[in-house]
Amino acid sequence: LGWIFSIFELAVLVTTPLAVEVLVRCGARPLLVLFNALGGLGNIALGFCWFEDDPGIFTALCLLLRVQAGFACAIAGTVSY
Repeated sequence: LGWIFSIFELAVLVTTPLAVEVLVRCGARPLLVLFNALGGLGNIALGFCWFEDDPGIFTALCLLLRVQAGFACAIAGTVSY
């Protein structure tokens, strides 16, 4: 359970320096819209993980979606400043 919560912050830590590089190349507005939508869709998909019966697949999906949400949060947070 600890990995599912902490991997989000690890993804933010890794992605934040890369977000600055992407921001310079693509511009703020498209990135903000894209990654806010990506983060929202990831959080909705995380809610549907509840219906997965296999514990291994459930854990893998949760980890993957938390990493995806961390990437989206890091880029959207960097762009919003």
